[in-house]
Amino acid sequence: SGDDASELAGFAPADGPGLGDPSLGARVRIYGEDADVFQLGAQLTLFVPLARAAFDAVYSGNDGFAASIDLLTRVHTSPLDILVSVGGDARKNERFGNVDVGSQLRFGVAALVPLADDRVVLSAELHASTALSDFGAREATQIGVLAGGRYKLEDGISLGGSIGVWMDRGDQTPRVVEDVSRNEREPSDRARSVGGLLSLIHI
Repeated sequence: SGDDASELAGFAPADGPGLGDPSLGARVRIYGEDADVFQLGAQLTLFVPLARAAFDAVYSGNDGFAASIDLLTRVHTSPLDILVSVGGDARKNERFGNVDVGSQLRFGVAALVPLADDRVVLSAELHASTALSDFGAREATQIGVLAGGRYKLEDGISLGGSIGVWMDRGDQTPRVVEDVSRNEREPSDRARSVGGLLSLIHI
């Protein structure tokens, strides 16, 4: 069966339906207003290990409390918006197969080009993370590059998509990823990465 195969490969069986870990977070603007060239903000998120405590889940939540902190910046210069996020996750280290999952550092940068009175936004993104337990090692590092765009319709609906190359921890083979999305509400600010991994809305 699938569960037997996963156990032989060093993985626990799938959790099945259940709740994940609830989180509580806050974001603060440190410097800059919406129209300023430079903005700086920070956010902190705390995760409560409900999935393990209530459902004995392995993949749906962390084995203990976890926290995430990010420093967010935006540089707005015509015709570009440059977004940078530097942060980290603090959590108990666990091993799944040949991959260690624990505390890590994260980095992301995105360039956005608005066109046609901001109705069209083109983007390019780079994302990376590496585990603190084996800093910089290939088996402990994720790297992704994305390119995409978003188009805002007259009725407030926006259509977007992205495509890129991603390399996961424990797998040195690059793989192509894609995303197509439809948003019923028009984004309130153009400083949102199309890939959805950076978000500096109203910092």
